[in-house]
Amino acid sequence: MPQSGSGKSGDTYNQNALEETARSAGPYFDKSASKNVTALLGKTTYLNCRVKNLGNKTMTLQVSWVRHRDVHLLTIGRYTYTNDQRFRAIHTAHSDDWTLQIKYPQHRDSGIYECQVSTTPHMSHLVHLNVIVTVIGVVVVVAVVVGSNDCAKFKPSLNSGGAPIEHLGLVDTGVGLSFSTPRR
Repeated sequence: MPQSGSGKSGDTYNQNALEETARSAGPYFDKSASKNVTALLGKTTYLNCRVKNLGNKTMTLQVSWVRHRDVHLLTIGRYTYTNDQRFRAIHTAHSDDWTLQIKYPQHRDSGIYECQVSTTPHMSHLVHLNVIVTVIGVVVVVAVVVGSNDCAKFKPSLNSGGAPIEHLGLVDTGVGLSFSTPRR
């Protein structure tokens, strides 16, 4: 008979009971590791689906990724079933993670992706992908007060994203702006 209390044999019994309950319950999604994703336009992203308690049932049960927009089967297990080479199934043996890699994501890739386990009836977990435009650079507001005959010189350089600054805006605050020939 199991012991009660906080003794070692009681703890071992409780741990074994929990593991046995989990094994008999079948596979389930670890939603804390299978979250919605916001991806940057053009930057490789990963949608993860963690399926716990699949055990060695991968010969009979498969994990798949389906794109909801067009109900397109993208992957089954470690195999990719789409001609779009931006998509790839990733799974490491003895891991609970089944990952959908999307290279160069576009706005059209935004939407719902379904991770399915081929139980009867099938189990599914939805992951929402949101592809956004990269915001490059930082907006810097500079206030320069100059006299009527003085000039201010601005020399834009590289912003924090490493790309050249394409636009420089000047705001007229009521004092006339003059874009005369640059002085040296």
